[in-house]
Amino acid sequence: MYVPGDGNDSLKEPILQTTNNSKYLEYGINNKPAPFIGAVFMDFENKPGLDQSDVKWVFGHARAGIEEKKITLDTRVFNNMNWFAKKDYFDSHRVVVMETPERKYYYEVTGVKVVHEDTNLYQIPTTADKKDEFISLFKNGSRNWLENTKISGEDNMTVFATCRLDDVSLRTLVLARQIPDKELKEFLEKNKELLNS
Repeated sequence: MYVPGDGNDSLKEPILQTTNNSKYLEYGINNKPAPFIGAVFMDFENKPGLDQSDVKWVFGHARAGIEEKKITLDTRVFNNMNWFAKKDYFDSHRVVVMETPERKYYYEVTGVKVVHEDTNLYQIPTTADKKDEFISLFKNGSRNWLENTKISGEDNMTVFATCRLDDVSLRTLVLARQIPDKELKEFLEKNKELLNS
């Protein structure tokens, strides 16, 4: 996955998945201990295919300072997700790209919410009705929200989650709508400058 817009795509991370959500908090992509760094991973309860309807959750530790806007030497970071809580960054970085061996999936960043670690948003709805409820819950009290978003319960979507360095009990959640194939050409044209930056 990566977020275009900061030159060389400041967030380039493989997304791992295993049978629990604790391993990659402490282990890196090479399967060796990496305390406080870990790896970016998808919730173990998610179906692995990005074309499947369950709301995906992707987690990673935040490293470096929240106010910094620079690429650190440690490439295994997810702190970029915290930057979306800032309005200027949210407005200028609207795309997340997730690549599989088969294809690229494009996502539009829809909303950002800062929540307590015990938030009731941690759920994996799979039906359109339940996903509509999830979207409403996410939007209510969100830090930033894309007003003209087309997001609905019919969409595939992903939440990117990371810790806040200013308060370890808080999490930044970034909700992104997967662009359906029927809208992809228009979306790519609209965002071509960002995608080529």
